Amino acid sequence: NHDNQRGHGAGGASIVTFWDSRLHKMAVAYMLAHPYGVTRVMSSFRWNRHIVNGKDQNDWMGPPSHGDGSTKPVPINPDQTCGDGWVCEHRWRQIKNMVIFRNVVNGQPHSNWWDNQSNQVAFGRGNRGFIVFNNDDWEMDV
Repeated sequence: NHDNQRGHGAGGASIVTFWDSRLHKMAVAYMLAHPYGVTRVMSSFRWNRHIVNGKDQNDWMGPPSHGDGSTKPVPINPDQTCGDGWVCEHRWRQIKNMVIFRNVVNGQPHSNWWDNQSNQVAFGRGNRGFIVFNNDDWEMDV
């Protein structure tokens, strides 16, 4: 949630957020690929971070707003991303595609797990889908 993104609550500073978009996309993709639980994709807004001694001094800032404090609407850009301070991770191509993947493999079992004992994993979802993750600094050789 928005509090966790700012280092409050469960997970503290270890919460993966849009500020590290590569890792965030992989984490969301794993969540959507795995057949467990009810998924929820975060949709965020940017704020001006000011880190002092590991703490964001601006962790109190809310969503983009007008001078009267009312929340600004979310403008949609021609490329379907959001503007005016809104992040809208749910509109990112990789995350939209993983929502489609989750719907396609719905009801299929988790199968054919593979890992390299490091940061590369792959698994199937029955006969409907297969996904591969590489968070190592080298190419995957399967």
